[in-house]
This record gives sequence, structure tokens and C-alpha cells, in this order.
Amino acid sequence: MKKPAEIEKKMRTYHHQREYDINPLGKEKIEEIMKSKKSIYNLRADMKTEKFDGTQNLKPTDGSELPDFIRKNKNRYSNWME
Repeated sequence: MKKPAEIEKKMRTYHHQREYDINPLGKEKIEEIMKSKKSIYNLRADMKTEKFDGTQNLKPTDGSELPDFIRKNKNRYSNWME
């Protein structure tokens, strides 16, 4: 649960995200993917395909599977949840 610039920074500094170093998205593309309700990292991609493609759709949730702390403090995380 981060903002686009924070996600960009994490991806650039995270040691095993070599794929991101090869083909970085940039914070503008990350923001675009987030607005379109897509996943930045495609967990279904195999090792030979691009994993940062923004093609995997996210599904809405009622929040019941979130940790108790987040459910009880939704107002603190309203920037990341709609």
C-alpha cells in the first residue's frame, strides 16, 4: 500500500527485482496502472515473459480479508483504498 513514487523507489532498490532494472516502468506508468485497477506485477507470468506489464486485473474486495488493524483504521489508509 504505497503511492506510485514509493513503489518506483522500492522496485529500484529491491535486490531481486532484476526484471525491473532491465525494463523500468517509471512512476507515471505505475500511476496509470493503479488507476486502471491493474496489478503492477503479473504473478501469472512465466520466467520468459515480462512481469511488469500491468495486464492482470484486480478484483474489488469488501475488505474482509484485510488485517484487523487496517480494517479498524481505514481512514488512515484512504489514499490507497477506494
